[in-house]
Amino acid sequence: MSDTAQTAQMAAQAAPATARWYALSPDEVAQELHVDPAQGLSAGRASDLLKKDGPNALPEEKPEPGWRRFLDQYRAYMQIILVVAAIVSLAIQEWSTGVLLLVLTVLNAVVGLRQEGKAESAMNALKSLLKATARVRRDGA
Repeated sequence: MSDTAQTAQMAAQAAPATARWYALSPDEVAQELHVDPAQGLSAGRASDLLKKDGPNALPEEKPEPGWRRFLDQYRAYMQIILVVAAIVSLAIQEWSTGVLLLVLTVLNAVVGLRQEGKAESAMNALKSLLKATARVRRDGA
């Protein structure tokens, strides 16, 4: 039987009996995946699994556009209350109060965006410090 056919057969057999891999011991995981921990995967099987499943990495998050983040600031209860108060003020022809409340909501949204930007920058700095490495065994070496 060729290495590719054997890998396909083993992959079919290795269908996870449980989706809770974190709850299994390392020996149980190795048994479920039909891998000998002392030998590791063969280079061919590792290559086939890489082609089939892709790299063992989390997907990159796409940043939200600025206009979307600005509008998300208006989901806060305080922003909603201020906008409703501005609308009521404008409806009863209290122009200065209504305009002042609208200006406050815009200022509040800009300050919120700035704070979120700083927090995102701090998170990205922490992510760049994190080095994710793993040692693997291939063909018994």
